[in-house]
Amino acid sequence: MFEVVGQENAKKVFENACKNERLAHAYLLYGPKGTQKSIYAMYMASKIMCKGDEKPCGQCEACRKIISNSHPDVRVVSTEKNSIGIDVIRKLLEEINTKPYEGDKKVIVIIDADKITVQGQNSILKTLEEPPADTTIIMTAENINLILNTIKSRCQTLKFQPVKVSQIEDYLVNKGIDKEKSAFAAAQSGGIVEEAEKFLDDDYIKLRKEVLNIASKCTKKDTFEVIKYVDFFVDNQDKSDVIFAIMKSYFRDIIVVKLTNTSQPIINYDCYDILVEESGRLSYNKLSTIMDAINIAEERIKQYANFRLAVEVMILDIQEL
Repeated sequence: MFEVVGQENAKKVFENACKNERLAHAYLLYGPKGTQKSIYAMYMASKIMCKGDEKPCGQCEACRKIISNSHPDVRVVSTEKNSIGIDVIRKLLEEINTKPYEGDKKVIVIIDADKITVQGQNSILKTLEEPPADTTIIMTAENINLILNTIKSRCQTLKFQPVKVSQIEDYLVNKGIDKEKSAFAAAQSGGIVEEAEKFLDDDYIKLRKEVLNIASKCTKKDTFEVIKYVDFFVDNQDKSDVIFAIMKSYFRDIIVVKLTNTSQPIINYDCYDILVEESGRLSYNKLSTIMDAINIAEERIKQYANFRLAVEVMILDIQEL
């Protein structure tokens, strides 16, 4: 139930607070994307609201309602948009100031609180200064620098960070994933659990294979051959973020192998022989310029440049280096 890999320091702070009955009125969980902050936030909510002896028990009515996202006193705010506006926060503050529907506690969970506008953050500040005794506010954020200092100072901060690859491997094996697959996925993860889980997806595995194949050929083929790869990017435009990330990981690994002559810190270790070969063929300056070309293409696309043209320029830049 709401299992989180690693994060021992953050867990220790919260567990000790529960044990000593000294819960903070507000918590801020921050760290890189994919470090299971939102999962732990729901674990915290369950532990606070649980009616069982071993909290969270996962069996009592409160736990079951939280699992099914139907508990009237556990409010979760999240969005796929770029920001959380003042209107959402005002409505949330109205709920905070109402009495619990069941029992004597409420928990408010705000996922990606770093998306809250400055106006929205200022609105929630008063509540943090004079918090209702029956309410615990739990917020998550990737970029803590986007959270106002006045808010951070009124929260118990819990830092989430990448974990050991061995912990992720054990976690996947315990979930019933084949040990070889688990080892591969964990090695690709960079210590990020949600990244590891991507490498178990058949569609992602297929896409990665195609992208690595293209990346390895882009520096070898002539212009006519290379430009044909543009269609692949266009056909998979909705996955462009993932494709660029795979490409950068490939060329970054070549740089690492070239500089360190080791397979330990690389992401694409299953391509190690190819990486060694490419590290001997491509100079560091060429590799650095290739990375720049990919980053420039990404930036142009983010600025709504013509997608096909941005990719064509990137591939030609890589090929002509």
